[in-house]
Amino acid sequence: MTEFKILSDKYKQERQNDYNIIYNNLLSSIINMFEFSGLPESVDTHMLMRYMFANGLCAIPLTVDNPPVCLCTLGGDIDPYGYGTEVIATTQNGKSYRGKIGVDFAVFKNNTYMYPEFYILQTAKLLTEIRTSLKCNVINSRLAPMGKAKNDAEKTSLETGFEQIYKGKPYVVKSLPDWQDTNDNPVINFTDVKNSAYIPYLSQLEDDILQKFYYHYGINLKNENKRAQVNTEELQGADALVWTVPLMHLAELEKGIEMLRTVYPEAAVSFGGVWKKEFESYIANIDGNISGNTTENESEGGENENN
Repeated sequence: MTEFKILSDKYKQERQNDYNIIYNNLLSSIINMFEFSGLPESVDTHMLMRYMFANGLCAIPLTVDNPPVCLCTLGGDIDPYGYGTEVIATTQNGKSYRGKIGVDFAVFKNNTYMYPEFYILQTAKLLTEIRTSLKCNVINSRLAPMGKAKNDAEKTSLETGFEQIYKGKPYVVKSLPDWQDTNDNPVINFTDVKNSAYIPYLSQLEDDILQKFYYHYGINLKNENKRAQVNTEELQGADALVWTVPLMHLAELEKGIEMLRTVYPEAAVSFGGVWKKEFESYIANIDGNISGNTTENESEGGENENN
């Protein structure tokens, strides 16, 4: 195997590692969007969310003790919309189950089409490219001069000089090499320290992509930074849009929870973590604005009657 092939494979592996780290960080950050209660202790809710987001579909058996969260596909007879009415489920240790949706299984869909959360994949890929660009800029902005020698004596002189400079020590030679008396520069640079000026732009781009990602999943970081600069209508308009996807996921989860309640009547799901706080704030802003408008309208109506 050639050295180039070894370096090429190493580069590909590093990029894959970067992608895996970024993807898992993004996935882990939104898994906490919901909190569950009343589920059997055997159900790992983090795995439920991970399976749902990563695979588009997962299921919990209703007819077994200590039911696990399973990866699954749909089969059997199809409904009027072309979807199977039976669940074919497996666990990570290879145990398999089969049965009817809503009877033998509670099914949890990521969305109506049961697609995985492709937006995580797309964002992870883009962030990996930005991270690669950042690495390249850091490396290419590193001061790395290369000496150009005509003979062994000049080579030794340059090597000794570089070594002393990097140690912070003065360097003395008995006589100057031939190149000192000409315009021929013995040192060339394949890197440019001025490249570091572009690093903040890439860093800002990375922040913008992350901001857009969390906006897609209900956290409006832009409004958090600009709340003092925007009015109530602007905030409510942005917040209404930002909750579109989280509310869709919540609606699909509630369908699965409804199936689960046939065996576990206390089962429930709601927004959790920072999403819970943000959603409560969003609802409070809407209620406050409606109440304020009603009071204002009543006041205006009273003034008109007095007139």
